[in-house]
Amino acid sequence: MRLNEIQAQFKDMILAPKNPGEAFVDIFEANDIPLSNRLDVYRNNVISGLGNALIANFPLLEKLVGRDFLSSMVHAYIIAHPPASGCLTFYGCNFDEFVAGFAPATHLPYLPDVARLEILGNQAYHAKDDEALSAQDIAAVPPEKLEYLELKCRDSVHLLQSSWPLHAIRAYCLDEKMNAPDINSGGVCLLIHRPHLDVKIVEIPADEYKFLNGLKTLRLGPAVAETIAAHPDFDFKNVLQRHMKFQLFLKPGKH
Repeated sequence: MRLNEIQAQFKDMILAPKNPGEAFVDIFEANDIPLSNRLDVYRNNVISGLGNALIANFPLLEKLVGRDFLSSMVHAYIIAHPPASGCLTFYGCNFDEFVAGFAPATHLPYLPDVARLEILGNQAYHAKDDEALSAQDIAAVPPEKLEYLELKCRDSVHLLQSSWPLHAIRAYCLDEKMNAPDINSGGVCLLIHRPHLDVKIVEIPADEYKFLNGLKTLRLGPAVAETIAAHPDFDFKNVLQRHMKFQLFLKPGKH
């Protein structure tokens, strides 16, 4: 067998027990220790290590469904989506999509959004240390060119809109003395960002969400215009000042 064939078969058998061919058995079976026993040791270590790494990234899910249920989801995810890199920092970045299709969790329809919130929090925490736009940078833009400004958010900034009260769910998970929130109390728009060393999660109005989301593809003028068209009471000046204080925006030339 070629080395790449051995590696591919070994990976497949670690993730899911299969009947190996004789050539594979001849390579690894020795000293009267069955190959299946040898593979079990590797399989347990790999699944356990990956599982512990993933579970550590989802403390809110663990609070909501318990360790055993989360472990079963994580185990199924690992089998379906083994890591493609030796770095596990962002492993599980699509775990929310997997949870949405995990049959035993269909009676908990808010779980995928909770998972997404935790994924974005992890991404914000590990984002690069880019430089924030300052008030002086804004002031240096000629007034006639302000509407054409590309006002981009920093790498650590994320937005999440959900039909579920994620902010209340998160608060409940973090405070053992809180009563469980009303799951059907309505949705929320959240801003996840890391102004310094700690990740902040802030509930924002729908007009601010639309404005910030619009900046992903639009220049400043069109983003403001679209937001006002949908939310006539949108106060651009106040919102800009507020988010400048949050240090959300990226300094030009610092991409």
